[in-house]
Amino acid sequence: MKIDFKGFFKKPMAVISIVLSVGLVFTGISFKKTVYIDVDGTTTKVTTYKGKVEDVISDIDLKLETEDSVKPKLTSEIKNGQTIKIKRAVSLDLIVDGKTVVIKSAADSVKDLIESKSMSKKLQSEKISPIREQDKIEPTLDTKITSNMKVIIKRIEKKNEVTQAEIPYSTEKVVDDSMYKDDKEKVVVAGKPGIKEVTTEVTTEDGNVVATSVIGERVIEEPTNEKIAYGTKEKVVPTVNVPSRGGNIPYKSKLTMKSTAYSSSDKGVTGITASGMKATRDPNGTSTVAVDPRVIPLGTKLYIEGYGYAIACDTGSAIKGNKVDVYFNSVSECYSWGSRNVDVYILE
Repeated sequence: MKIDFKGFFKKPMAVISIVLSVGLVFTGISFKKTVYIDVDGTTTKVTTYKGKVEDVISDIDLKLETEDSVKPKLTSEIKNGQTIKIKRAVSLDLIVDGKTVVIKSAADSVKDLIESKSMSKKLQSEKISPIREQDKIEPTLDTKITSNMKVIIKRIEKKNEVTQAEIPYSTEKVVDDSMYKDDKEKVVVAGKPGIKEVTTEVTTEDGNVVATSVIGERVIEEPTNEKIAYGTKEKVVPTVNVPSRGGNIPYKSKLTMKSTAYSSSDKGVTGITASGMKATRDPNGTSTVAVDPRVIPLGTKLYIEGYGYAIACDTGSAIKGNKVDVYFNSVSECYSWGSRNVDVYILE
């Protein structure tokens, strides 16, 4: 079919339709818009005929760095009255795994920085392991990012250590009916510590131990408690009857000894005992006697049958072994005493 273009353009309404259509197209293309460019809080009003964010930014010769943040994104269509927000990236130091890495970011907070793709790429390029949930981050995640700040990552590790430890034994005292009250206590069952396995959770921060916590124990060997026996029996203290002293007196032990007598009147006797005391005979008090110190130590208090109270403070060349030489004031008393066997009581 053949179209009559020459006749078509001769019609007035047709020409008007074409002109209006072309005008509308050009008007749509060249529609003027007003947008606001906000760079780090400073806003500039811009009139543009551009259609996309990146074209407007290029048109006003605004230089961007890769790390800068642009919202909406560069490829977005712009709308009249819209605000385009640009946040300039700042440099900061990331300290992690013994390294200091300079990173540029337009993140608002430490949390945003840690979760950003730029952070992930930087860690990969520096061959640094990703930041994990358990790692410690300083400053806190809600801290605002500022230029030249330091963000420190401390690696937190937890591991379990298994060790062995002693379980202390307790001491129990038990009565031994065969023992006296003043007998020395004795161990009847020796105590022995037990053994347990201890599991400890050790927390380290960049390799340094910062916390330990026992999370489990298992008994390997129970302890053996120590038992110590003690006595309750009352010891019967032996006594000797001393009528002159009004009854019985206690003593530690009794010896039957051969007894002789001497006096300061005897030849060679000075009247001063070997211990430096004056030789004394006091029937109502304490007299001095000579003994063998190997049998009865000097200074021992005695009660001698038929003689009375005495103190061992002298020695003699003839007094050897189981002998006691009692002192009298006169030779006649010595003769009267003679030589006899007597019971010698070692007093308490």
